[in-house]
Order: sequence, then C-alpha cells, then structure tokens
Amino acid sequence: MPVKDLGNRGGLRLRSRFRFRTDALPQPPPRRGRGKGEGPIGNRLSLPAWFVLACALVLAGCVCSKPSAEPQAAVRSAASEKWTRTELYFGLSEPGAQVSAEEWRAFLDSFVTPRFPEGLTVCDVHGQWRDGKGVVQKEPAKLLILIHEGSAAQERAIEELRAEYKKRFQQESVLRVDVPVRAAF
Repeated sequence: MPVKDLGNRGGLRLRSRFRFRTDALPQPPPRRGRGKGEGPIGNRLSLPAWFVLACALVLAGCVCSKPSAEPQAAVRSAASEKWTRTELYFGLSEPGAQVSAEEWRAFLDSFVTPRFPEGLTVCDVHGQWRDGKGVVQKEPAKLLILIHEGSAAQERAIEELRAEYKKRFQQESVLRVDVPVRAAF
C-alpha cells in the first residue's frame, strides 16, 4: 500500500497508509440562488461586519425623543380641575373582635356620608402593618377614597373621621394617603 505524506506537523512527520476515495461519498446538492459575492453584501460577512450590522439595527430602534405635551393636553378636558385624592385605610380588627359589617355601615352612614355628601368610594382590602410592639398584624380593612378640593373644612372633616374611628373601634391608627389629581365630573 502506498504511503501518503501528510506533511510536517509540529516537528513530526505524519504519514498515512490509507487511501480515501472522494468520488464514492455522497455530494451535497448544488446551491441555488446567488453565487459567491453576488447581491448587495455578498454571501459572506466577517464576524465584525455582522456585529456592526446587528448593533446598527438594534440602535436604529432606540430613537429617543422628548414626549410631546400635546397628547396630555388632549386628555385633559377644559372642565378638569386640580383635586386631591385622599385614601383612608380603616382596619377591621379591634381588640378581641372584628368590626362587623353593621358597625362599619353605621359609621359610614352616620359619620362619613354627612361630611362628604358629594360622594365617596369604599373598597374591601386586606393588609398588614407593624404595631407599636413590633408585631406584624394582618387584617381585613376598608379603603375609603375621597376626591375633594382640599379646603380647610374638608381637611378638618377627614381628621375628624380618623379620630372618631380610632376612638370608636380602639385602633392605633388610620392610614391616610393624599395625592394631587386632575378630575372632571
């Protein structure tokens, strides 16, 4: 069998005693379409060229512009005014018991509604808080949402609600959250 010289590899002379017939191997089907170098960028791009192309495409989608004030102005109607949204969180657990639905309704009807006859919203919520002793308390609660003008009389009425609820149902606190809003009725 003839010996084929494979050349010098790292100081070693490699030789093979095997012959390979390439005509017996299956050949891939001929390529269709563009040939080598045809088309706007050719069939082959080097790795740096692909990287630059990919970065350019990604950055083309990252066009930042200053948001226009016009859409916000369109949303606001001429009748919208500045108001205050006040959220009051009333815990329903009292020492040794729960505030019943009847007790809550009586408080709402006799104390809250007369102070805010324009309207209000009440939601059932569940929350947790850390009491004065450092213990996390979990309890059902009522969320009272008021949208008001923020007058001194309304501020006083809100503080009366908080004080009365704490006294009547032996609560440590009633959480109050105020946020300026725009509203139209």
